[in-house]
Amino acid sequence: MSASLSPRARTVAFLPIGHIEGEVPRRVRMGLCQVLGVECAVLEFVPRPLAAYDYGRAQYRASAVLARAARERPAADAFVFALFAPDLFEEPYNFTFGEVDREHGAALLSLARLQPAFYGEPDEEDRLVARAIVEAVYQLGRLLGLGTCDDPTCPMTPSNGTADVDAKQPRLCPECEAALDALEHRANVDTP
Repeated sequence: MSASLSPRARTVAFLPIGHIEGEVPRRVRMGLCQVLGVECAVLEFVPRPLAAYDYGRAQYRASAVLARAARERPAADAFVFALFAPDLFEEPYNFTFGEVDREHGAALLSLARLQPAFYGEPDEEDRLVARAIVEAVYQLGRLLGLGTCDDPTCPMTPSNGTADVDAKQPRLCPECEAALDALEHRANVDTP
């Protein structure tokens, strides 16, 4: 991350990859930007990268989708946050909710396993959006320079499943908020 631009001063370019139904992308974008206090711009959606699809697993490789998203980064002082409907994996794991590439300023979140219907539950858009916001905050928070947190209600706590996601609140805990403020302060002090 550039020392001359504070985390919250960076624009987040919100990128839908492939078709995503309804109001979910807009609601996730608004929630994400509100929680972290960043400005969001919207990019035109791009098609799913077919080369990233693993037919044997019936999933997309997260690193390949993330690399595709990183190519859409509008400027060196911006981040790109990609929202993706299908399921993702990255070896050695069976699945991943998302992935971050700090070097290229890109983060990715899959909606697949955040959908209640994935687990045979009634399809509830509000529940999907709530889950997606806290996991989006986790992915973008990592991109902004935040570490992981031990508070199970904080979005910066890693999730191993939807029970972990559902325990989180859509706001940073006081310690993570202070850490983001410290990153902001450090960037402002380092600015010539």
